[in-house]
Amino acid sequence: MKETTMPAVQGLGAITPDDPLFGLIYYVLGGWFIGSSVVMLLEGILIAQVSNYYSWYTEDSLAMKTAVAVLFLLTVLKTIQGFAITWINSILYTQDPAGTTALNKEWYQVVNIPLCASQSWKARRDTHSLYLRGALIAAYVQTYYCYRLWKLSGRWWYVAPLVTVMLVGLVAAIITGSVIAKSGKSSNWFAVHVSCTFATDVLITGASTFFLLKARQKALSRTRKLISNLIKLCCQTALPATSAYVVSFSSIIKSEYLFYSTFSTLIELVCSRIGGKSLKPQATNSIILVLLDVIPIIYACVPH
Repeated sequence: MKETTMPAVQGLGAITPDDPLFGLIYYVLGGWFIGSSVVMLLEGILIAQVSNYYSWYTEDSLAMKTAVAVLFLLTVLKTIQGFAITWINSILYTQDPAGTTALNKEWYQVVNIPLCASQSWKARRDTHSLYLRGALIAAYVQTYYCYRLWKLSGRWWYVAPLVTVMLVGLVAAIITGSVIAKSGKSSNWFAVHVSCTFATDVLITGASTFFLLKARQKALSRTRKLISNLIKLCCQTALPATSAYVVSFSSIIKSEYLFYSTFSTLIELVCSRIGGKSLKPQATNSIILVLLDVIPIIYACVPH
């Protein structure tokens, strides 16, 4: 009986910090895998929240139900997209920097969440990839916050500047995505988008809290507890996203061949149905939906 010999398989040694791929695999690939896994966990929570919403608030309008469904669909697609990008960029093209760079022009990259990542650890480390879908979801969510602020204040001119800044950030994201799709390079519009999104979050949080505190001073004793609960709700829903931006910005460290990954847990939507006029709010459907998401924001810093 003729013996067959199996071809020798050359084993791969463990990667070391001196390897040029170390930062890419250890920080970027690890960050995306951990972030995507937590997204899956929170997506399960979201499914339960959406189910409860449709069961408890049957009296809501068709427009509100449709808005919740659209946002839920966007987050599901974004979760799937995150895993797809992780597999294609970080596994199929792990040892092909040129191929990874070329992927930045692909449609599934251009419409993804904002990401700052190194395309080549020896060249163009300051290139950024901004993706459109996260900007759309951010604007979608901030629209609800602006609506809540309008119901609290009763004055449209308080909300108009915030809407303007929000739209500027969205347009900046679209322009940056278009530039990346055409040239593979980022532009200063990326900074405009991030700055506008951050500024809108901070202003909405501060303004909403201010009007609620002002309303509590004028409210009757039996309604002060309700308004105090609304203040707590406002801080719980708006502050996490703002805090995530602050943590992300403060995590940037200048160093050669450095990858730093920050997992920003964002509460992306709490749509509060607040009735009443001017500064006398009454909660009808206090919390409609809480949307949790984890976004790995990855930095590739240029050398000194």
